[in-house]
Amino acid sequence: MKHKSLKIALSLILTIVASTIFALPALAVPADSAPWTFEQPCGRTITLTTFGDEFFMWSETESGHVVEFNQDTGTWYYAYIEGGELKPGDIAAGQASVFEENLHKGCQEMTFKA
Repeated sequence: MKHKSLKIALSLILTIVASTIFALPALAVPADSAPWTFEQPCGRTITLTTFGDEFFMWSETESGHVVEFNQDTGTWYYAYIEGGELKPGDIAAGQASVFEENLHKGCQEMTFKA
């Protein structure tokens, strides 16, 4: 009888712990999707929208191009994927629109490979 009670208690504790662990990703806070503006160091102002949640997020220009911020230069650049991560490219966001026609739009068009 004592062994059965211990078994039930351990099963209950294990169920609670497992439920908590699997529920944590559901608590991710979504990114604020309100458009916001940023002044590039060159003086050009761009409007960006952020998507995703606290675990994975990205920003897009008004035209839907994915951009990534370069901490070293303080500039937003059109992004590319390397090693499964977004990386800032060489073309500053908001630069000549002639570049944009050759860029992917949105993260759904970009392929992530780990």
